[in-house]
Formats: sequence, C-alpha cells, structure tokens
Amino acid sequence: MARFLGTLRACLTIIISANGQVVCASSYLFDSQMSEVLSLMNSRDVSRNFSVAKVLAIFIVVAGHYFPDNILWLPVTVGLFIFAFSSGFFTSTKYSYGYSNFDFWWAKLSRLGIGLCVINLFLFLLFLYQDRSGLFSWQTLPNLFGLGGFLTWFQIPNDSPYGAGLWFFTLLLLFYVFYPVLEYFNRKRGIASAYVFFSLGALSFLHYAIPMGHALWLTIFGFIFGAYSGRNKLSIPPIYWVVLMVGAMTVMLFLNITWKVNSYNYFLLIIWCCSTVYLLLELRMPEILGKLTLPFNGLLLEVYLIHTYLFVKISNQHWVVNFLLTIGLVFVAAFILSQVRDRVSLLLHSCRLSPSK
Repeated sequence: MARFLGTLRACLTIIISANGQVVCASSYLFDSQMSEVLSLMNSRDVSRNFSVAKVLAIFIVVAGHYFPDNILWLPVTVGLFIFAFSSGFFTSTKYSYGYSNFDFWWAKLSRLGIGLCVINLFLFLLFLYQDRSGLFSWQTLPNLFGLGGFLTWFQIPNDSPYGAGLWFFTLLLLFYVFYPVLEYFNRKRGIASAYVFFSLGALSFLHYAIPMGHALWLTIFGFIFGAYSGRNKLSIPPIYWVVLMVGAMTVMLFLNITWKVNSYNYFLLIIWCCSTVYLLLELRMPEILGKLTLPFNGLLLEVYLIHTYLFVKISNQHWVVNFLLTIGLVFVAAFILSQVRDRVSLLLHSCRLSPSK
C-alpha cells in the first residue's frame, strides 16, 4: 500500500518549468524507486489490477442503474470501457499467431453459453413467478441467445421481459466473432495503429450521427483499443496518464455539474477511459484490494445480467436501505447461479472425458 501511494505521489509531484513544459520534480524517468515498482509489474499484476477494477466497475454499474439520470453515468461509462478493454487486451495477449479460430470460438462461446443458460433459466422462473407479460413473444428468442442488443440498436420494440442491458453482452459476442480480423490487423504495428485511429474517427462520427442513448460507440472502441494494446502497448510514462485522467475528470465534472454543459463529454470520456486502463497496465494496485475483491471475481457475468431484475424499493424514504438490500440480493443470487454454472460445467466436462461404453 505504501509503495503504491509513494508511486502515485511521485507521479503527481510535478513542476512547471520556465518555458511552460511539464517535468517531474522527482526525475521520474530516472527515479530508482519508480523504476523498481514498474519493473515489478508483470502479467500477474496486470491481471490482478483488472480483476479489481472490474469488480469495482460492476458495483458502479449496479449503482448507476439503480440511481438513473444522475452524474453516475460517467463512471458507469468508464466501467464498461474497462470491461471492453480488458476483454480485448487479454484475448489479444493469449490468442496470437497460429491459434485456431474454431478452438477460440468454441472456448469463448461454450464458457459464456453455460452461464447464459443458467441465468436464462433463473430469469424464466422469476418471470413466471412475477407473471410477466411477453414471456413467450418472439423477442424472447434472440434475447435467450444473448442477441438482444440488436433489438436495441435497430429500435425494435422488445415485448419480452428478457433483454435488460443485454447490449454489452451482444457486443462481447460480436467482438469474439470479429476478433480474427482484429488479430490480423494487429500483426504489424503500423497497420494496427492506423486501424485504431481510423476506428476512433469512424466511431466518433457515428457517436454524433447515430446516437444510441448508451455508450455503444465508445465501448466498441474499448474492445478495439484493448486488442491493439495487448500486442502493441503504448510506451507512455504513467505521469502523463495521471495528468490526463485527473484533468479530464475535473473538467468534465466541472462542466456537467457547474455549467450543465455536456457537449464535450464524449472526447473527455475517451481521455478518461484510455488513461484509466493504461494506469491499470502500469501501476500495481495494493494487494489488499485484490484480496477484498477476490470473492466477487467469478460473479461478474451473473451480476451484470440479473441486477436490473432484482432492484429492491421498499420505501422512497429509505433509499440507502433499499440499495444495500439490492446489492445483497443481487450478489447472493449471482453467487448461487455461479455455483450452478460451475457444477454444470464440471459435469459436462467429466461427461466429455469419460470413455464411451
């Protein structure tokens, strides 16, 4: 903890030189303590950083959906970007030259498919208990396969109770489908960099030309930028990412809260999101955070797909109690579903390995 705070303090200790350039007061590039900390960053540290960040992000997502129409949508957007970047980054580091597309798709879809089936069954029983209408409408079918995002994007009315917030899961499936294309572009840094800049420009245009009401275009860039960074990581000192992140957050919050100006949010969010994920790649989080968030690492899919159906609102005058009850109910249900998912996975795996009679 002390080492992490010392690192962050060294990054933030900056001075402005006479010609207006930003330099690090502690000679960051040559500081022995900083070099030691950064040299200790390895794939295990990066994995733990993102595991912690994703657990924190899922809490923020639940809070943002429970308390809609407020400033929480900003960190929620950053949280979704972290999920997207993480998927792209770790997929890119694991699947590179010579991997089998079929094995890749089978590994991803089978892992997600079992969890989705368990969740769908749970929601089906919940909807029957609640006597929800539209349960047997045609829109239920694409939602059962995790493709409800297409209904949202093409503005097709969804009469089914399934599909709340499913657009990110649909986007994740699409990323896995098109990953071989991204992997091909990422083989040469020059082509990969050009593709990333082109994608950012195209997605920025679509953000304004075809607004979606949620962070679709920015999240797509998160997948692309993550896959790029897994193979072509930017070599930028953490001090600059810290300055960019703090600056973007400060300006955005000031504009949104004080002046009610939101026209610059998209580009400020790009800076905030990219600087956040790169700090997760560069600065090791305290180990205590990893220990505290470890029990929740395996619940992310379940929490994301069920949380909007389990909101508790006993009384408008006791919103803190309502929210805490919601958090408890969502995570208990997610834990039970994850246990069922793991048992089913183990059973299917053992059946596949057992010799036929």
